[in-house]
Amino acid sequence: MSDSDSQPHDTEDRAWWWKHGETLEAAFVEFGQDWLDLDIQINPGKSTTPTLPDLLVDGKIADLKTQETPFFTSHACGLDPRYTVTLNLKDVRYYRESYPDIVLYFWVNWRKLKWRDCEVAYLGGVYRVPLTSILILIANGAPTHYYARRKTLAERNATESYIFDIRSFERLFHTTDPAFFDS
Repeated sequence: MSDSDSQPHDTEDRAWWWKHGETLEAAFVEFGQDWLDLDIQINPGKSTTPTLPDLLVDGKIADLKTQETPFFTSHACGLDPRYTVTLNLKDVRYYRESYPDIVLYFWVNWRKLKWRDCEVAYLGGVYRVPLTSILILIANGAPTHYYARRKTLAERNATESYIFDIRSFERLFHTTDPAFFDS
């Protein structure tokens, strides 16, 4: 879905995204083993508690953040949409309280490259960042985005996210070939 006419799935359909995420987790584990030479597996605890962090990498807890749509309006915060990712505030709180040593893996694979008057060049890659670095970026003023369609906590979706430039994370893999992850 890379052309401007493609419509991504409804961002508020949490159940669909949860199931989609499970599929992506399995694909990421395979990619991590084959291409990144990581000792990686799905967190076995997820079989009974699906809300646990997604992964074990080198025997340590980690979480996967897959992002397929650039944050097109990030230029308003002075960030380039091609390199911008988001992380929910409620996830940051959860990690800080329950998993302060967690490492996050951002798997970027832009599927939509144009929205309104903003167009970005394709980017695919894997970026790693420990929570401790995220907390430093937040303390140094990482911008926040409030979701207009997510006004109440009862919706269960996060109402706000931090915005980050992935170039400040450790780059494990990078491609500008939009067909790479589809092959």
